[in-house]
Amino acid sequence: MSPLFRSRSSKRAKSHFSSYGSLNKKEMVLPRLTGALRSFSNVTRQDDYRGDSTDLMNKRSKLREQVLESDLTWKKITQFVTGIVDKEHEAINEGLKEILQAAKQIAGTDHGQEAIESAAMFLFKTFYDKETVGHEETKAIKQMFGPFPSTCATAACNATYRIVSLLTDEQLKKLSQHFHEKNIDDTVFFGKNVIFSLEMYELEETEDLPLNGSVEADNDISLDFLKFHNGQKGISAISTRQKHANIEDEGSLLYDEVEKYVVQSSTGGATVEDLCNTIFEMLASAKSNDELQNE
Repeated sequence: MSPLFRSRSSKRAKSHFSSYGSLNKKEMVLPRLTGALRSFSNVTRQDDYRGDSTDLMNKRSKLREQVLESDLTWKKITQFVTGIVDKEHEAINEGLKEILQAAKQIAGTDHGQEAIESAAMFLFKTFYDKETVGHEETKAIKQMFGPFPSTCATAACNATYRIVSLLTDEQLKKLSQHFHEKNIDDTVFFGKNVIFSLEMYELEETEDLPLNGSVEADNDISLDFLKFHNGQKGISAISTRQKHANIEDEGSLLYDEVEKYVVQSSTGGATVEDLCNTIFEMLASAKSNDELQNE
């Protein structure tokens, strides 16, 4: 075979296999899971989102309104903490600066220093009795500020924990009173302004209520508890006597039936009462017929 022929045949084979491969690629359909993964592989979570959406603007304005309504501010917190602790003053100032820096990163700088200080107060109030950032704290911060970097919340929590660890129990109690003082004063309990009447209707012993709007001498209904209770006791006693009477009637019937087939003898042996007891025990037994016959 000549070299020219060999080269031509190899080119034809390569073109044939390449066309076959392209055909298979066109006909092959990707699985649904693979297609979904390829479609959404470029979607990632953005924790450091800083977009000025309407939702975030409303949340931050709501926080500012809450701060303005309350008497507690970031300045009062810093004055309270630095005023009651003489030692470790530099450490407390560093912790307060870290909280303020974390609030600046979480709330942003678009609304000025007032929004940053209100966010710092919110963080300090959230973490002053916590040691770590839990699910509830993360949810509260996200509801107030939207998506935020978790490192800032951790830094604020650690700084708050270092500051609070320098306080005594009495100082912590005073601090918690500052946080909850406004809420306790403004709390209005449900039903506070509802006037309740404690006057009860007293029914005389001789006063009865008619049944279905008609007065009947035979069917009187009274609200006297003692009379009602005694009536119920009388009804229960009557029903108990009726039960005993039914049992006695059935027992007498069984006695009469057994007495027909038993001849009493004065020399002893089984009496009618003994046979009735035996029959009654067999009828009331939970054993099967074969078990009773084998006994």
